Amino acid sequence: MVDVTLENVGKIVAIVAAIYAVYKFALEVYFLKRSGLRENYDLVGKFIENNKWKDMHDYQLEYAYLALSGKEYEASTIRYFLSQKDPLKKLADFNNGRKYLVSNKEELSLYFQIF
Repeated sequence: MVDVTLENVGKIVAIVAAIYAVYKFALEVYFLKRSGLRENYDLVGKFIENNKWKDMHDYQLEYAYLALSGKEYEASTIRYFLSQKDPLKKLADFNNGRKYLVSNKEELSLYFQIF
């Protein structure tokens, strides 16, 4: 039989408090992530509506894209892809292909590295 002592009660209270703290932390992370996605959605709406990105300054366009995607591209590249049909797919393909494209600044050349 388990002895109900002050030490055992303290352990149970500590375990319950730890479980509650982890639960609260998980809820906060979940809701912060959702609110962050909602903010990103609003920013994308402002960014793309009425083609405002065409009139943006280069720095502002690069910073907005960096904030949205976490990837850094030059403004001319971003404008090029946004002007195409299905820009998200083309940007994803471009990003996936960049790891295979190697530049040699000394020879001013580009080549593909498969392995």
